Formats: sequence, C-alpha cells, structure tokens
Amino acid sequence: MTRQQTHQMAGHRESDGREAAAAFARSVLSRPMLAVSLKMYLGLQETYDWTRAIVDEVGARNATAYVDVAIFPSYPALQTCRELTLKSGIEVGAQNVFWEDWGPYTGEVSGRLLRELGCAWVEVGHAERRRIFLETDRMAASKVLAGHRNELQSVVCVGETSKRDAQGAAQECLVQVRSVLDVLPNGAPIVFAYEPTWAIGVDRPADPTHINSVLGIIHTELRSHAQRLRWIYGGSAGTGLYRHLADHVDGLFLGRRAHDPRNFAKVLDEVLSTVTTSSRLALGSRTAHE
Repeated sequence: MTRQQTHQMAGHRESDGREAAAAFARSVLSRPMLAVSLKMYLGLQETYDWTRAIVDEVGARNATAYVDVAIFPSYPALQTCRELTLKSGIEVGAQNVFWEDWGPYTGEVSGRLLRELGCAWVEVGHAERRRIFLETDRMAASKVLAGHRNELQSVVCVGETSKRDAQGAAQECLVQVRSVLDVLPNGAPIVFAYEPTWAIGVDRPADPTHINSVLGIIHTELRSHAQRLRWIYGGSAGTGLYRHLADHVDGLFLGRRAHDPRNFAKVLDEVLSTVTTSSRLALGSRTAHE
C-alpha cells in the first residue's frame, strides 16, 4: 500500500470529511527530508569544510524551499556547524541525547543543552547504539520524550536485526515504533528512519521491493497515526534509490556515501526532481479547480 492510499484510508475514518480532505492534502504536499549523519568519521576541520560544501550545494539549488535538510555532526562540532548553517535553511541535529535534562550523569548531554546550542533535531535508537551500548526500546522512547520536552524533533531509527520476509520485518519494526508512540503526546510529529540492521555499512541498500513492502505494511498498521509520521530510509542509502521509494518514504537518511559532498548533491538533485515535479502537478491541479 502506498503512502497516498494509507492517508486516504485514514481520511475516510474521520467524521468530518472536509477536515480529512484537508489533512490528506497537507500530507500529499508535505516536504521530504534529506538527513546526513557524520557518525565519527570526520575530524573537526573536515566537518567544517564538509558543512560549508553542503551549504553551498543546498544554496545553489534553493533546496530548502522544497526539502528539509538536516545534518548530524559529532558533539564537538555542533556549535560551529550551527553557525556555518545560519540563514541557509539547513538544520543541525545531535547523534544522541540523554533522557534527563540535568543531574549527575557523567559524559551525557541533555536535550536542554542541545536546544541551547541551537540544535533542532536528535537522532535516537541507531542500530550501533543498540548493539554496542545495549540501548533498548524503552531507552529510545525516553530519549525521544526528552527531545520533545526540549522542543527537539527526533529521527528514530528502527529496523529488523536480520534478513527476513517483509511481514516479519514490519512486525519487528512496529514493536520499536509503538514503544515511541506510546510515550509521545497525541498528535506530536515524529520521523522514523527505516534502517534494516543488515543493510547498514554495506555496499548496497536493501532491495527497493523489500523496503516498499515493509513500509507498506507499516503504513497500513499505523494509518490512524498517518498525519503525524514521516518515514525516511537509511541503511547504505545513496544515489539512484529515492525514485524507487518515493511512494513509500518521505526522504532519505544518508551516511558515509554523503560524506563526499558531490554524492550528497547527486541525491539532493534526485529528491528535488521528484519534489518539483509533484509541486508543479499539485499547483496545476489547484489552478484547474479555482
């Protein structure tokens, strides 16, 4: 089932048909997201040079008029990256956050501090943190709630831990997703990044057929939440992928392949080509009815 079909089903469940139609229109015209995590691959100066290059690529295309762009550098680079992206429309996020706002938690960084630095996003629940630091769904949910409390949007990474069929993968993801939705206030927006663990850090992403099948099941299961969710795909995402997923995802979460600004620019162009085409069609449709 595609995103549009899921939103249509959600709309039909509303008692007020006009309100449902308006919500559906907003969802169809919602902006995609292109995010990049630098993990711990780049030094400080490399990070700053990369950020300047991304600002140039985004600015040359006026991309933030159509796409939400967010970068996730390492903690020590956050403040300077925020300064480098001012007035660019690019938002900055942290790769982690602690679930408490203050106290005796040596080595942790709170959402309160991240917001004070100018961050807009936090990344939560990445497979590497689940595997290396034994983070659980409950911990991830607590971090999302801390982000919400401090006016930080979360990108929550979910995905099956081993290769399996679409139904099994979707059910594993839904457990992770619902643990987050259960703690957030009703209606609070959230972004989930579908990242099959077995597809992270490898030569190619999961097959688009698998991705679309898994997300189709998830969209159907979560149709009552359709208006508050955005889904992006990560897991070795790169050039040539987005056009195969555009009916089921709202963007991409890029990793190492985007550490070369030229590769980032190629993916950005692919997303923009889809967005601008959709925008032109939507504008033509509205004009025809006026």
